[in-house]
Amino acid sequence: MTATPQQSPARTPGPDGTRTSAPTGAPAPTGAPPATGWAVLLGLLVTAVGVLLLRDAAVLAGLLDGSAVTSTLVEKLRSVRPQAWYVPGGVVLALLGLWVVVVAVRPRPRRDLAVGDRSLVWLTPSAVAGIARSAASGVDGVVEARATATRRTVRVLARTTSTDPGVAAGITEAVEHSLSGLSSTPAVRVTTRAIGDHS
Repeated sequence: MTATPQQSPARTPGPDGTRTSAPTGAPAPTGAPPATGWAVLLGLLVTAVGVLLLRDAAVLAGLLDGSAVTSTLVEKLRSVRPQAWYVPGGVVLALLGLWVVVVAVRPRPRRDLAVGDRSLVWLTPSAVAGIARSAASGVDGVVEARATATRRTVRVLARTTSTDPGVAAGITEAVEHSLSGLSSTPAVRVTTRAIGDHS
């Protein structure tokens, strides 16, 4: 469960004209920016290039033995001639760059689920899955239950003592009831397997 810092309460006029405090919702927790992975990758590449340039500078200054890698690369590049694959390769790189720009400007993904309409408390998907698992385990006929959750869907896999379809209906009802306090209840998907069924 994730609790976000409480904002300063808003002031609303009371019955006698005085201003009273009213609860306000906390900002929704968000995940990492979509471009985080690309930013880390580019940072590592730039760091590697910097280390290589420092090493070559030390070689040229006589501080290290060996040959400068960048000088060798420059000599090889001088002998390069136009190739047929340069144009499609350039198009692919341009599209990749455009895609990275689009990813970079996308908003952070919403991660948790709010408790109540104007909530100061948020539940992570793993916490929601734990609540669903506990609710499903308490249904008659359920031996064991597992659950996974996202912001939109809760999936429950339950081992049961029989193939009675009423058990699945009971699990669905119990899980939906346990999550009814959320501002937006995710869809519940229940799969049951009777003991001895290894399919």
